[in-house]
Amino acid sequence: MKKCCEIFLTGVLLSLLYSAEAGAQSASSEAGAQSEIYSYGINHRIDSAKVVAVRARMDSIRSTRPVVALVLSGGGAKGVAHIGAIRRIEELGIPVDMVLGTSMGGLIGGMYSLGYGPDDMEKLVSEADWSYLITDKQPRKYISLNEMTYKGQHQICIPFYYEKDYYRQRQEYAYQFSSPSRKHLSIGAEDEKSLIKDNFMASLPESYVPGQNVMNLINSITVGYSDEMDFLDLPTPLFCTSSDMVSLQAKRWYSGELPLALRSTMSIPILYSPVRTEGMVLVDGGMRDNYPVALARELGADIVIGVELSNAKKEYSDVNNLADILSQGVDMLGADSFIANENAADVKIKPYLPEYGMLSFDDASIEVILERGYEAAVKADSALIAVRDLLGRREVAERQSRKAVNIAEHSVRINEIEIVGLTDKESRWLLDHVGLIPGGLVNKEKMDHIVGKIVSYQSFDSVTYSLSGESEPYKLVLHCVKGPVHQIGLGARFDTEEIFVGNLNLGLNARKMQGSRFNLNAKVSANPSLSLLYSYDSPKSPTINAEFKAAFSDIGRMNLGTSTDGINPERSTTSIWKVAADVYVSNIKWKRVGLRGGLRNEFFSLGNITDSLDRRGIARYDISSRNSDFFTIYLDASDQTYDRYYYPTRGYFVGLYYGWTFAGFGKGLDFNNFHTLAMNGRFIVPCGDFFTFIPSYNFRWLLSPEAFRRRKEENPAPTVPYPFMNMMGGSLFGRYMDQQVPFIGLNYATQLDNIMMMVRTDFQFRIGKNHYVTGMLNYARDCHRFATFGQGRDYIGGGVEYAYNSIVGPLSVNLHWSNLTRLPGIYISMGYIF
Repeated sequence: MKKCCEIFLTGVLLSLLYSAEAGAQSASSEAGAQSEIYSYGINHRIDSAKVVAVRARMDSIRSTRPVVALVLSGGGAKGVAHIGAIRRIEELGIPVDMVLGTSMGGLIGGMYSLGYGPDDMEKLVSEADWSYLITDKQPRKYISLNEMTYKGQHQICIPFYYEKDYYRQRQEYAYQFSSPSRKHLSIGAEDEKSLIKDNFMASLPESYVPGQNVMNLINSITVGYSDEMDFLDLPTPLFCTSSDMVSLQAKRWYSGELPLALRSTMSIPILYSPVRTEGMVLVDGGMRDNYPVALARELGADIVIGVELSNAKKEYSDVNNLADILSQGVDMLGADSFIANENAADVKIKPYLPEYGMLSFDDASIEVILERGYEAAVKADSALIAVRDLLGRREVAERQSRKAVNIAEHSVRINEIEIVGLTDKESRWLLDHVGLIPGGLVNKEKMDHIVGKIVSYQSFDSVTYSLSGESEPYKLVLHCVKGPVHQIGLGARFDTEEIFVGNLNLGLNARKMQGSRFNLNAKVSANPSLSLLYSYDSPKSPTINAEFKAAFSDIGRMNLGTSTDGINPERSTTSIWKVAADVYVSNIKWKRVGLRGGLRNEFFSLGNITDSLDRRGIARYDISSRNSDFFTIYLDASDQTYDRYYYPTRGYFVGLYYGWTFAGFGKGLDFNNFHTLAMNGRFIVPCGDFFTFIPSYNFRWLLSPEAFRRRKEENPAPTVPYPFMNMMGGSLFGRYMDQQVPFIGLNYATQLDNIMMMVRTDFQFRIGKNHYVTGMLNYARDCHRFATFGQGRDYIGGGVEYAYNSIVGPLSVNLHWSNLTRLPGIYISMGYIF
């Protein structure tokens, strides 16, 4: 799977590079006429006027001393070195009249231009959660159990297809930036079939992540300068560069919305979604001008101090993986510009960072990169001091006093709230659910919480915010970009019990905030199943669900928990068809606990049952009817806080189930109502960085009032139907029947009596990043009623497992033993667990 992703993304990048080069050639002949007419965001006349204005400002400075420009190149994580270089420049008292930057250099330059000093910037990059920023991940509390389970059971999860009205709005917005001939062809040309195809293609992912967390970080530090503005009016003028995928030209940012400019200049292709604005599709500026020294000269700089972060030229052995190819691809498109600018600065600061790449955002790397930036600037002291002496010694007091507000450090008041991208009805519903009201105080923590709550609905491609205005009170604007409403999921596993298991999900309207949803789930294996779920979400009431499910279980090898010779366990074989209809309500919260309850109808058809005890081994359950129908009222309560689906490092799961099977029908069936009570729990107890202690328990009690009345009979007839039996064994929950619980030491399944209790402890060691070695011990006991619990049977098992948590799911092998089989066993699995 990982290799397929690399091949696909590499192919996309190479086609992007080829298209850009070919397109640049074909577009060059039209650039003079069409670029000014149709490149709405790149207007050369307006840009020329901006250049004149900037040069006029620089001329006013030149009347007293030479103009100094600071140019910061792109470089991903290596861009943190710019902060160290800026620190040394400030220590020497060198004034900076304008900042020019690309990619990460644009972001660091943007912070500096907003009035942030080296200490402010170093604190920000050192305390930032870069994993959160780069991956767009949300804290666990904003990820529902359903979402975590879905992603943990499907290697491929693809949202697709926008709502029809929303897609037409997108098209209408896009048409306004089309040429007249394209508009003419578009109007009325789409039939329903082409609309569906175009909608589907447009809804497919355009990047690894949307980049909303980076955008929200930028918005949180640019408060007071978030509106449309001239970048000359910043405390220190800033100019940055992006690359437009439509016109195939560089977009020079002289004015506009500063957060949008900073986000677009560091929009690494494939990793982050491009910024779409004014008819442009903007990606990383490094694809056109990664080191804009020439632009600094054009804007009137007399002295250019450049911080350049390129690594040495890569050789054959250096281009190996997706990150290498992506980095080289970006560099290749901007190679001509970079070569022309590489040695054009008056002072060149070149940090030594050969061992670091564009994604080296771990804490240790950030610390070293900061130091290397400062050290490189110190090595350039002779040139920097010469610049200072040329300028003359004077206090650096030329930056304007109004500094941007960082809402991570200061709460601000809002007096108005606007939601962009939703209808009025949807906006009112959303505001009610996130608890936002005008007049209150907000800070970064609160805004991250609000964004997390909105993202948890899974209905949006991205959710960002901005605070409009120069001073308090600000206007809060939430930008909600709707995502596709349908989804498809594919999962697979290979193991030594079922050989192959496939999992397919098709969710229609599964990602809508409200209304009807349909989910089709199909499991392909030796124990196949098919389910269809309809759900209706309303704004102020629990979710109403109706589910139909059909499943087949081929229990070809079931231990009966008994033995005639004390060594070899007795076994039975059977097959069970199950057809169930379930109506229930869910999404009910009581404090932290999620509740669901409803009415279930289950029809079971039993195949031939054989056992080595001539049917005495299964006599504890009623098999009087091969085809029987049952009705159950139930309530299910659970709470889960794992920090991740596989190999969590903290959290717990607790569950409680009660069901009353009150009616049963079937030829020859002597039905007696019975109750089911089940409890289970699992607790992740971290003990240091590499060891985790994991205790767990399972309990299930089948209580029949009729059995209680017959308790004094010598051989009472069984009262609980066979399909509801207690069952344990194997490594997975519910492999053969929903009620099956795992038991290390026994493959396949083992039948237990009416009361079953099991406890287990796992001793898990992490080796390296994704390797795990786990020792497992479990103990179970069963009995027919509590009065005989002391005489119940003991089951003891244990094992050792090695696992590698790969991109396609855990690859694991365990060796085990139990006192029931008294033989060693092995189980091998590769893939997701479902």
